[in-house]
Amino acid sequence: MIEGRLNDECGFGVLSVTIQSVTDKTVTFQTRSASKTTDCNECLLRSFTVPMTEVYTTPIAGAPAPVAMMPGASGNLFLSSAGWQAMSTDGFAIYGVEHAVFKWPKCGAAPSRVLSSLDVVPTSIVVHGHLQGEREFFELELLGDDAGHAQSIVWNGASMISSSCRRVARPGCACRRARAWCGCGRRGSSCAARR
Repeated sequence: MIEGRLNDECGFGVLSVTIQSVTDKTVTFQTRSASKTTDCNECLLRSFTVPMTEVYTTPIAGAPAPVAMMPGASGNLFLSSAGWQAMSTDGFAIYGVEHAVFKWPKCGAAPSRVLSSLDVVPTSIVVHGHLQGEREFFELELLGDDAGHAQSIVWNGASMISSSCRRVARPGCACRRARAWCGCGRRGSSCAARR
């Protein structure tokens, strides 16, 4: 499937999305929104709809793989500059629209091999967010003293974060501070917070 304006060689920028629905004419996706003010708590996951002519769906050599055009799929959406101007139904823009880089499909230079590798050892991971459907915000330290020893954290940047506890050596779990919000505290329990 080749969508998008093929004559626009460097007119598409990439963002992380979760596809909500696809028709022959439009795609609706969920991604982080910009703020209408300077309040970062307004930058929530919101739905945006764009014409398929503003989406580049063909795999590009050296680029991240494009998201599958099916509901529930998460990944990279190559969106034209006109597509980046889409607004949510409640009037929010896509996060990062003012800094979007349009270099795909022909102007994105990628090395043919990895030149070096980087090992990252995090000392702190703090999630600031709220539970889906809730308005109250909280902070959750995933590597602090309250964190469980064995966690599995999954987040793609365009959907909810889920953290589940496995074989914790002591009572409690990764979301102990947020117990009132997510009901953690028992082995095998899980919680989710929105960034």
